[in-house]
Amino acid sequence: MGKGKEEVKILIVDDDEKALKLLELKLVQLGFPSIVKERRGTEALETAKKLLPDLIFLDIIMPGLDGGKVRERLIENPATKDIPVVFVSSIIDKDEEKRLGGRLAGGEIIISKPYSSDEILKAIERTLGNS
Repeated sequence: MGKGKEEVKILIVDDDEKALKLLELKLVQLGFPSIVKERRGTEALETAKKLLPDLIFLDIIMPGLDGGKVRERLIENPATKDIPVVFVSSIIDKDEEKRLGGRLAGGEIIISKPYSSDEILKAIERTLGNS
């Protein structure tokens, strides 16, 4: 991972306040305290430009600018194009996640809701490398 867990900056984007709080709690319990949360895609893009997080957990289904569009815009911006994204979604189930091998067509990691702390940690390790 390069950085210690306490140094890894994580942006969580989800329109569901409960989902945001749950993921934040799990990340803190896993030793990742540097977390910023956003509930809308447009705000997430601005925060990503300012914060330049090490990782973004991004919900796919959101009103307005959905997760796919947010990822497209992140890639279009030279400052944010290399920020890794882990998609989180309730539109796929665990069986579909396994069938996909935990990755979408573009190579992005996806975990289905509800997710365990172990699944979150594995996604972080797959994205940033082992700590």
